[in-house]
Amino acid sequence: MNFLDNKGGVVAIFLLITLPLFIILLIVMPDLARFHEGVNVQLKNAVIHATRTSASAVDKRSQAVGDPKIDPDRAHEFFVRVLKDTLGLDENLESLDASRTEGQARYYFVVFNGPNDYVPSGKYFIFDGNELNSGEINFTDSAQTFYIQDEQISLVSGEIEVVLTRPGTVSVVTIGSKPIYRNREEATRWAAARIEKKNY
Repeated sequence: MNFLDNKGGVVAIFLLITLPLFIILLIVMPDLARFHEGVNVQLKNAVIHATRTSASAVDKRSQAVGDPKIDPDRAHEFFVRVLKDTLGLDENLESLDASRTEGQARYYFVVFNGPNDYVPSGKYFIFDGNELNSGEINFTDSAQTFYIQDEQISLVSGEIEVVLTRPGTVSVVTIGSKPIYRNREEATRWAAARIEKKNY
């Protein structure tokens, strides 16, 4: 057997080994990419749903006089409950085994009411993965601009501008996706919702 035959045999064996692997990668890679994109879409939908639900936590006294305001603590409770249900998180906001996410969720959540006689004009809730911090914000106007920058909500500046002209909520949530063929990645999504006052 001469050198050319040996070389051709080596190439044939190499192709027999690598070609099936290449074909498998061609089949699997789009599915994995769709899985990762699916996690991003799931997070986006979960944040939108949780934020809209939180804005429904209307204070009954303010509603009774036709000037609905949001109860900040109930709104936060609604927000966290919906996040846990839609993303598959436990009580500590850690991803459950069946969840498509991985790790612990972190969030900024702000309730805006503006001046009123029933509930705080504003309140923030920040969960950094270790502890929950919260406090009241004194909003003096009936409209407020919020700025979204990376994983945070600011009242000063930021990449995305959100204006609330009625009582509402703004949130930013970050969580990781389960690694499959690449390193674990984190996704951040934001949403805003407001009370729509009905005229009867």
